[in-house]
Amino acid sequence: MLAQIREDGSPVRALADMPRFEDFLDFIGLPEIRELEQQYKVARMEGES
Repeated sequence: MLAQIREDGSPVRALADMPRFEDFLDFIGLPEIRELEQQYKVARMEGES
């Protein structure tokens, strides 16, 4: 796939073989990371940026 993109100079022909972005986020575990963020988040104190 990367060779094809390099040859074409564009990912257009390879798009059909690529996962959807949501599927990629699931694959890398982002939903679990978001759950952990919610579980361990700390309320911001006044004056913090």
